[in-house]
Amino acid sequence: MLFRAAAIVEACGWTLLICGIVWQHFALPGGHDSLLIAGRVHGMLFFGYALAAIGLYPSLGWSRGRAFVALLASVPPYGSLLFEQWAFHVRQRAAFETYSRCILFARLAGAES
Repeated sequence: MLFRAAAIVEACGWTLLICGIVWQHFALPGGHDSLLIAGRVHGMLFFGYALAAIGLYPSLGWSRGRAFVALLASVPPYGSLLFEQWAFHVRQRAAFETYSRCILFARLAGAES
């Protein structure tokens, strides 16, 4: 859950940065300042996501390679959201497989009795 929150917040940082770039591109008042602020906020949120990916990978059951892919996914805009959706799907599939095995073993145990 914490990694999902970090991925969503990092994507919000991308949105803020893109808005700052658009604001500066159209030469609206305060465009340069808004880009500096958006860039700093995005940088802090990116750093938080990177810390979450590095700090949480053992508890999420990831290999170092998967943690590295999580870090790489944060480089393109909204890549962290795509990676989180994929990781969520993998977690759900593993939970379903575990549940299926439990049901199978329960039925086998009931048939033997």
